[in-house]
Amino acid sequence: MTPDPDDPRLFDPAKQAAAKAHLLEQKRRVVSKAKALDDAANAAKARPAAGDPSALDRSVRTALLHWCDSANIRTVVDQTPVLVGKKVKMRAEPLAGSGYGGSATFAVHQDMGLVRRILARLHRQRHPMPPFGTTTKASGLIVSRDSWPASVSRFSGQGRHYFTDEDGQESGLLVVTRTSYGVTETSAMLNKIEVPLAPGAAITANGAFGRKGTKHKVYASKDPRLKAELLTPGQDGNLSLIAHVRNLVEETIELIRDENRGDEPGPPIELTDTILMEAAGGYLNPDGFGLVQITPDTREITVDEGQPAHVDVEIQPGEAAGTEFQTSYALRLTNADDPDDFVISGIVMIDGQGDTVRIQI
Repeated sequence: MTPDPDDPRLFDPAKQAAAKAHLLEQKRRVVSKAKALDDAANAAKARPAAGDPSALDRSVRTALLHWCDSANIRTVVDQTPVLVGKKVKMRAEPLAGSGYGGSATFAVHQDMGLVRRILARLHRQRHPMPPFGTTTKASGLIVSRDSWPASVSRFSGQGRHYFTDEDGQESGLLVVTRTSYGVTETSAMLNKIEVPLAPGAAITANGAFGRKGTKHKVYASKDPRLKAELLTPGQDGNLSLIAHVRNLVEETIELIRDENRGDEPGPPIELTDTILMEAAGGYLNPDGFGLVQITPDTREITVDEGQPAHVDVEIQPGEAAGTEFQTSYALRLTNADDPDDFVISGIVMIDGQGDTVRIQI
């Protein structure tokens, strides 16, 4: 805690010296934090998405992990959304000369981003999924013995999962959809540079605010006309991000209750807006919702089968430029011919401080 300069005890020379030392230490920490942001920004430029073979640090990564089609393990499916119920397997492809020792098991994880943070602060944790045993093929691929049935959230229409091997290496992200189309967050836009986004990884950029935001990739097995809208903390109805987060948290707590055979995982919690905003650590603050907007020419899109389209969401800090702010959003895509046919992307979290912007999923 910063000492109170009006505290009479500080007129004691020894206490004044202690207070000065405390303030210098605080300043050192601020400088250290700024340097860490700079280092993170530089490192982010070279960070590949999980499972992306390009620009990998081969001194660390020893295998490429991918979701694959159960019927053909050579077919990678973590690049495009798959339909709910599709059976998929997990595979690891050792990198040449890496000395990868294989993995006896794979562990599946649900990518929940902001919702996971909120659950942790509410002391609600899901039990880990049982590990999947593996087998080694003649080709050298390490593959899960059993298939995994892709699942979705009933509120977002999509599910997002990744898996890890025993070394903690992560696969690409599997996006599961209940309809004929799906959306992923593929990269952060930092002026004219696009940096791949991976679950749990934050992309940080320093310098004056230029064109910054997130690029979403939309896939479809048909050619629907879609309406793109943003869910943000300050809106109501179908576009209320707070209401959407509440649904996701309640859905997960219900799953935890089922895992505990009906027992409540802790004292009952009334998920009011205030509790959710506090647990989200600032990302659900309604004051920040006006900082993001969809690029006008992508509010209505047509997706050709096999040819993904893009929706760009830009950060427009306006009066917030040069100050500290937090916000978040999710992208909702609705079939123009059927308002009940929609999917909602994962939640994108945004931090801004001075000339630094940080984007994570």
